[in-house]
Amino acid sequence: MIKINFCNKKLKNNLIFFLKNNWPRKSIVFSNQRLFDWLFLNKRLKNYNFLIAKNKNEILSCIAIIKSNFLNNKKKIKIEDLFG
Repeated sequence: MIKINFCNKKLKNNLIFFLKNNWPRKSIVFSNQRLFDWLFLNKRLKNYNFLIAKNKNEILSCIAIIKSNFLNNKKKIKIEDLFG
């Protein structure tokens, strides 16, 4: 079964492996962990701003969200709210 969730810290290495294999060119974002965390780590929610589709532990696709805050009026936005 395919599940869509935000990428948690445990899956960071799997995500970077997926991105390196599927990104058309080399990027400093993958080799510089501090830059990757600065761009994508959501410290409040303790996850990365990537929605990932995975089957078991295999990442099938992902989309990055370049936004550091997922709080709306101090309420967490649920994935269901994003996709209707």
